[in-house]
Amino acid sequence: MRSVTFCLVGFAVVASCSQAQAAEVRGGDQFVLKADETVADDLYVFGQQITIDGTVEGDLIAFGQQITVNGTVKGDVIAAGQTIVISGPAEGARIAGQVLKLGPKAKLDRDLVAAGFSLECEPGSSIAGDVLFGGYQALFAGAIEDELKGGMANCKLSGTIGGDVHLEVGGEGDNIPPNAFGPPPPVAFPSVPTGLTVSDTAKLQGKLTYQAPREATIDPKAELAGPVDYRPLTHEAGQAPPPKTWVQKAIDRLRHLASVAVVGLAALLLMPNWSRAWADNVRTRPGLSLLGGVLGVLAFIALLVVAAVVIVLAAILFGLTTLAELVPMVIVGGIVGYAALIVGFWLLAAFLGEAIAGLAL
Repeated sequence: MRSVTFCLVGFAVVASCSQAQAAEVRGGDQFVLKADETVADDLYVFGQQITIDGTVEGDLIAFGQQITVNGTVKGDVIAAGQTIVISGPAEGARIAGQVLKLGPKAKLDRDLVAAGFSLECEPGSSIAGDVLFGGYQALFAGAIEDELKGGMANCKLSGTIGGDVHLEVGGEGDNIPPNAFGPPPPVAFPSVPTGLTVSDTAKLQGKLTYQAPREATIDPKAELAGPVDYRPLTHEAGQAPPPKTWVQKAIDRLRHLASVAVVGLAALLLMPNWSRAWADNVRTRPGLSLLGGVLGVLAFIALLVVAAVVIVLAAILFGLTTLAELVPMVIVGGIVGYAALIVGFWLLAAFLGEAIAGLAL
């Protein structure tokens, strides 16, 4: 069994886009790699609708709204978007999005690491390594040769799993409708019952360990080779919550990497020249870049102090003159602008800086 830690490191490439200088970069609103086309290196694609029908001999790194992989990827599929559908063979996959799906022809030779609202592995799909998922719901109806680990609200096991299963399932109430966060995505959500469900077609060849507020619904016809270890996910009022398990920590890391990927993608799409120039500067002059970052933090703190003083002085000045009607506008506008400065710096420090550093590697 390959280490899940290795999978997490691989997933970080979603945010880093490393070694871009040796790859082929393409883009467009609607990009299609035709069935008779072959890319002999890594392929980076940026666009709204991305369809891969041909062959990519290296890694496929894709950022867009709809990403569909029907062809062959001899490296890893590394993608972030609203919907990601893999319907062909690949070495492995590190994907993040709203709707994630492995079709019946999807064949992964290594691990699947995913984060998103929904993950579906259809019957016929196969994963030769481990699966690590963090999100709202998941339906595993294909074949997984090694272990399955993850945290979600709802999960249904309908396929074959060769290794142990470690899950944290927190669903108790009604399911969230697909349009709760906006218009329904172009790829439909699977229907997953609340909590953990093991259907009659499930074949679990290892041990099933899960934490949940209530026991799983296990069909009597399901084939369970190992024991079932149920651990109630509750704690009494007044008690401190239990420390996070390694699965929860891994899921938190996946969510952070997905956030970095989204912010980095937005920067590349909105400010491509600036992003690449900043990344080149970090790569060629790391020492000066670090010094600039330290000076930038100090300058930001000084800016906050100066801005607060200016807002207060302006409000006092207008209050002492005949322009007292401007005082509320100065105070409200100053608070909004102050908050915008803090949010902008937080995005830069927590996400964009990490994405640019990854791009520079």
